[in-house]
Amino acid sequence: MKKIFILALLVFVPWYSRASETGIVLSAAATSSTPDSTPVTCLLDPDCNGRWAPDSLDAGVNEGIYIQFENEILVNFIEITFVEPVSSLTKFTPYINGKTVTTNGTVFQVYPRTLLPVGTEGHNVIQIAGRNTADPVAPPMNVTIRSFFLKLGKYDWGQGQKRPVIKSIHFYNHGQEIDTILGPNHISRIPLKLPQLVPAKVTATSVLDPQRAYQPENLFDSKSDFAWSTDGKKTTGKGESLTIKLDQAVTLSGLMVWNGYQRSQTHFLANGRVTKAEVKTPEGQVRHIILKDAQGVQKVLFAKPLQNTKSFTLTITDLQQGDRYKDVLISEMRLLGENNAMILPVVTAPPLKIPGGLQPLVNRTWSSFIHSVESGDAACPQTCFNKNFRLRSNGTFVMYQDFNDEPFDTGDLTARVLEGNWEVLGETVRIFGKKYTTTLRHSEYMQAKGETPQPIIFQSLLTIKKYNTLTPAEKQGLLAFIFASRKGTLKIQDDPIAWYLMVADLTNPSVTGKTQDALLKTLDQQLKALDPYTIKSTELTDIVLPTDTVYECGGGC
Repeated sequence: MKKIFILALLVFVPWYSRASETGIVLSAAATSSTPDSTPVTCLLDPDCNGRWAPDSLDAGVNEGIYIQFENEILVNFIEITFVEPVSSLTKFTPYINGKTVTTNGTVFQVYPRTLLPVGTEGHNVIQIAGRNTADPVAPPMNVTIRSFFLKLGKYDWGQGQKRPVIKSIHFYNHGQEIDTILGPNHISRIPLKLPQLVPAKVTATSVLDPQRAYQPENLFDSKSDFAWSTDGKKTTGKGESLTIKLDQAVTLSGLMVWNGYQRSQTHFLANGRVTKAEVKTPEGQVRHIILKDAQGVQKVLFAKPLQNTKSFTLTITDLQQGDRYKDVLISEMRLLGENNAMILPVVTAPPLKIPGGLQPLVNRTWSSFIHSVESGDAACPQTCFNKNFRLRSNGTFVMYQDFNDEPFDTGDLTARVLEGNWEVLGETVRIFGKKYTTTLRHSEYMQAKGETPQPIIFQSLLTIKKYNTLTPAEKQGLLAFIFASRKGTLKIQDDPIAWYLMVADLTNPSVTGKTQDALLKTLDQQLKALDPYTIKSTELTDIVLPTDTVYECGGGC
């Protein structure tokens, strides 16, 4: 019998030119989550009893929640509610469309608020609004949103404090001061259209090493920076497939696909992309689809839905080769059910195996032992230099390096960001992903699509050792290197030299010496007592300590 293949109709998701009254949630993800956390979509649903906490051994500094909408929505206020009160010293940074300010200069401000009984310490609600220094009342933001990222930070809590647990996130379009609109009815809350969550399993015929970084589970993690990849060392990608098995039968009317490696345009062009694929169910229903060779999400609607299916296999039948690698990638995928309603398979990734020697380093923020070095007025520092990083148990990492060696009237405060995956290689750790530089004055780490400075693909090996395992010559060389690299940002008095440290464990938070050699000798004695970790690589060479106190360099005056 001659087989007849039905070619799918191809429709691409539009970015609407005007704001919608209902937010269609495309992705909702967290940088990390505890095992008892609910999906982030539950935090957006008023009828769902949600809770999210970062998977961390500290207070979750540099962790956060990311939400992306398919359409633009007009937002004036955002409300974040916590399960328990959080300290007024807790620091949160909101990023809207990748920035902390609007194009007209409105700064997004966090306002603590409490719905707790009188006398309760702390607050359990924060409200994000605009900032108006001339008016104590929180003004509306009046901004259209496509993406929102809430980054956790902390000031002056010290070690051992518990992490915040978020209960709900809601968006409002009311144009008045927020205290007048928050009530039992929440009449101005923007309704959100959430994807249907269906438990599932996914497998693939080919996975690139390290498999934890390129596993097929990445297709449904709501993070377009992470992808499923075929192994270019063993296959061209053609004929490779992935199989999705759902816990319940659905009508499948199409797919939403983020084709290729969406981590950056550089990654996208360097690796292979799918141009044609076959979708087949165990019952023999077959559809052929065509994917556009382009970044961003694309919606593919079948000419005829796949009826009552719990499983299907997508096989690559044609591809566009990458400029640099033979690997073929797909970053994200959604299923389209009846009436094109979005379905998000909920899959569980296998746990990352972490050697015992590395476990103390994972799921906490580490900072250079010389931290937040600043000069100039405290409100408007002229120079600063911060370094901190985090290795997560889900196999991802982030590294922030904020620096500025010039007065603010001559240069912007710069943020250098490295993010991606990590794996253990013998006695070293390999980090790989993208790195880019942006400015903290006008935009920060989470950049909106199309606005990200061109990232660079990188990889580097981290050699991690305890300070007291180094030889005297290695210690001297490391301290001299750190001193030389920070000399422009250290606050130096005429006599003696003063080097100010963030280390709370030191009896004297400043180290002094009349000469550089004397200064380094004093440092060595104090570091021997602390025995911190040392990191050596092409991207970061420093002495690091765990911290819950990450002081961000400000964005200028």
